[in-house]
Amino acid sequence: MKNYFILRHPVRVRLASRGIFFLLAVALLFSRPLSAKVVETHRFADILQEVDSHSILFFDIDDTLINTTSMLGNTPWWSYFVSKMATANLSKDEARLEINKIIQKIMLQVPMRLIDPSAAEIIRQLQQKGILTFALTARCLNPDYMQKADLCAYKHLKSVGIDFSLNRLPKLIDSNSYKCFSQGIIFTDYQDKGPFLKDFLNYHFLRPSKVIFIDDSPRHMRSVESMMETMGIPFYGFRYSQLDHFHKQFDPLLANIQLEAFLQNDRLLSDEEALEIAQAQPDKNPDYFINELIRKWQN
Repeated sequence: MKNYFILRHPVRVRLASRGIFFLLAVALLFSRPLSAKVVETHRFADILQEVDSHSILFFDIDDTLINTTSMLGNTPWWSYFVSKMATANLSKDEARLEINKIIQKIMLQVPMRLIDPSAAEIIRQLQQKGILTFALTARCLNPDYMQKADLCAYKHLKSVGIDFSLNRLPKLIDSNSYKCFSQGIIFTDYQDKGPFLKDFLNYHFLRPSKVIFIDDSPRHMRSVESMMETMGIPFYGFRYSQLDHFHKQFDPLLANIQLEAFLQNDRLLSDEEALEIAQAQPDKNPDYFINELIRKWQN
């Protein structure tokens, strides 16, 4: 790990006994201001502008690196699905059981695609140069939500040519004491990402020259930026906007058609196939299949 400043022993800061050393330290602090920058981009390669050999890079997974090949299972679909379930008046245990069945089936069977075709090669080249790269995702590791969710995330990335398990860290992970990290991926269970990143860096005694973070979520960008400022680590954030327009085109009718075919016939319809079916039934309730599932679960 020669490319990184690794804190191998706890350091206790002591005030110098002579006032001149204190004044010099203050002068040095203010002469070298902490740098932080957040920009919005739809080009994945823009991150390379800030990379040096002492950087550590953290990548969001969903809507930044990968997305489902169909409308079924993408971020607007999950938001739609969860909001419908929340208003369904199902018992908590029943709702959780049925929802988790659908979640697991979609997560395990709906294929993923690279959002930017160059992303996998860019990450591979960074790794070959010895630059640490990790995923920092809001996904959940709770087994009640999904068994082996870490391996699912790993396989999603591996299917598009990305492998964050190739990093070599200075300290082995104790799975009993640090359960939110697996296969080079930090999982935050839908919580703000900043505190998890802080814990990760401290756990490994890592102090990079800068942290570079790419994520589509402004919320998580603010969280990480704030935490790096607290830690005194220069920060460069890229708010990835490639899918912003795509997500605005979410159509619940197409998603319902795809979900029906998937659950009842184990068939994955493309968006084009679902659109063709929808155009043949212009008066169909966009929520028809979700409503049908809810009625079934209520009886």
